[in-house]
Amino acid sequence: MTLGANLGGSFIAVFLTLKSDINIRKVVLANLLLRGGGALVALGLIHEFDIINHIFGATSQLKVLNFHLVFNAAVLLAGIILLTPASGFVAILLPEKQDTEELSMRSVLDLSVQNEPARAFACVRRELVDIGNRIENMLRDAMDLFENYDENIAERLRAEQRNIAKNAFDLRVYLSGIRSDDPNEDTSTRAFDFAGTATNLESGADAIGRKIVTLAKRMHHDRTHFSEDGRHELMDFYDKVLRNIQQGILVLMSEDVETARKLVAQKEMIRELNQKLERKHLTRLRQGLTETIETSAIHIDLLRSLKVLNTGFAMIAYPLLREHGALLKSRLSKDPLNSM
Repeated sequence: MTLGANLGGSFIAVFLTLKSDINIRKVVLANLLLRGGGALVALGLIHEFDIINHIFGATSQLKVLNFHLVFNAAVLLAGIILLTPASGFVAILLPEKQDTEELSMRSVLDLSVQNEPARAFACVRRELVDIGNRIENMLRDAMDLFENYDENIAERLRAEQRNIAKNAFDLRVYLSGIRSDDPNEDTSTRAFDFAGTATNLESGADAIGRKIVTLAKRMHHDRTHFSEDGRHELMDFYDKVLRNIQQGILVLMSEDVETARKLVAQKEMIRELNQKLERKHLTRLRQGLTETIETSAIHIDLLRSLKVLNTGFAMIAYPLLREHGALLKSRLSKDPLNSM
């Protein structure tokens, strides 16, 4: 009974801390190995050498109590002796996952070239491209959660959203420090445009990490599903937004005016499509379809979150188009060649 209580208690602690911090889980696992393993070793010794009869105590109850004290003292001694090898073994069983997060937080912003605007802005562009790629991956994983929700993936997306917010802040600080030795060179306009892009991308990551992931979690907990028509419409809308995200990243890398024009044109198309899909959803709602009623709020919120994300990437094109005279105050100019 004493050994069973020690072994069982070790296992219970492991299950209760499955979602805890990695360092907590390491301690609990080490406890299982030493305390639980010690219980198994003691059980073998009892079976082979009848240790109980050699334990001091006038009654059976005292013998059990004294055995419990001796066992815990032995586990303590073993823990002190085996602390280093046990820690190393546990580290192998539970490797740190922080390396991946630290990698995603790495920046290409070079502080030593802030007085060389051309090189500094090239660093900024590379940083924005990296953030854009990470947001694209976030969106893919977040949409998968609606089909197969996984809290570990959801938490990773939330952490990535926080990392991107930190990267965007650091990028804006970096932009504020870019200076030119040439008094006639204006760096403020370009820095302002890049800062705006960073803010828009941060908003896009926020729409995924805070909104879309939360919607997927709600649907999982409510055990509801989109209607067949609703799911097809959402996935089609998602595909279009994903292509626009990729096109926005391409604009950042290439600074191609024609690609930027197409991206802005897609922004208006996405807005109109969003309105059309919301009307179709309301039509199904009036028909009283159970799945549509159960997921109505999530359906509309997901459409709008995807539209917000699309807008954030479409805004990448505006500074480039404005610089080349290909953008009127309220719409694209019809003939960019004549405007340049």
